[in-house]
Amino acid sequence: RRVDAGAPQLSDLAERLDGLSVAEWCRAQVRSPRVALLFHGVVHALFAASAKTVSMLHFLNYAASSGGLDPMIKCDGGHQHYRIVGGTGGVLRKLAARVEARGGAIRLGHAVDKVTYIPAEEDWVDGAVEEAEMARSAGVGGRAVEVSGRDAATGEPFCYRARYVIIAASPKVVCRRISFEPELSPFRTELMERCFMGSISKAVVFYDTAFWRAKGFSGEVIADAAQGPVFNVLDYTQQVGEHTAPALVAFWNGEDGRFAGTLDPAERRKLVLAQLERWFGPEAQRPIAYRESSWTNDRAVGGGPIGIYPPGVLSEHGHTRHRPTMHGRLLWAGTEAADAFQGFMAGAVEAGGGAAERGRGGPGGGALTKD
Repeated sequence: RRVDAGAPQLSDLAERLDGLSVAEWCRAQVRSPRVALLFHGVVHALFAASAKTVSMLHFLNYAASSGGLDPMIKCDGGHQHYRIVGGTGGVLRKLAARVEARGGAIRLGHAVDKVTYIPAEEDWVDGAVEEAEMARSAGVGGRAVEVSGRDAATGEPFCYRARYVIIAASPKVVCRRISFEPELSPFRTELMERCFMGSISKAVVFYDTAFWRAKGFSGEVIADAAQGPVFNVLDYTQQVGEHTAPALVAFWNGEDGRFAGTLDPAERRKLVLAQLERWFGPEAQRPIAYRESSWTNDRAVGGGPIGIYPPGVLSEHGHTRHRPTMHGRLLWAGTEAADAFQGFMAGAVEAGGGAAERGRGGPGGGALTKD
């Protein structure tokens, strides 16, 4: 209650809480070993990282943004209660269609590696002086922002110029892959450099029948590391039209997840199915399909589910999480920049919507041109 999700650095105990990891806070404040184990398990589940590495201020900020821990970890009635019919990809395809229907374009495989601020003195055209005056009155400087990189398919360079640019990626990924001219402020740079990603991967295992339901099981499991790489399992049965596709989804997180990622895929599959058999019975060893993916190995993501701040970052640099840079021309989104539902899709939508409104409401809107 005492941590402001929108400005954790301004909270009464911000400096003290940010000086401790969750593990250190537990050692000092929690007497029950079971309660301490619960804290460690919650951090493992929500951050896909060790409690030794996560700032207590970040942990509380994360919880405050979602209305407490209970709705974050509950499936029934919590933030993970619903799944999207047809998967998240269906939402993205529909949004893409709306963009294209309005004359916009989506460029896939165009990895941006540089963002450049264009001063107001460059490229004067009719109306530019008037627009510059409007921008200054709104607290926005310069003329535009330029993004450049290479097309992954052809290797050809590209360069686009816009009045506003929104970056919706983890601070750590931005820090690793994009350079800025001029350089961003030391505060924003340090926030990005010290942020890190948890390690998380998943496997979806399909079966002929939902045999675990027939046995009276919910399909949900939270385990400790001693039982194997899989930390969390959920019932992932999907309804596709009139067809039901019974499935379980298994996650491996944190350091155990990193270790599992080094294994041969066939060996990892063997370990996953062995754990499912232990919990649900021998039928688990007879899947009709097995698919796995790793956010950690995805260069565009680098891990998940959210950028993590170790002790000493948020209290000093938290004010830069979603503050516009490059004189108001460069806007920050992504779930890390959200004030509500950080780490969830809803947080990404909230942050993206806020950034879009700032760009749309600013001088000149956000029109994009190609050099």
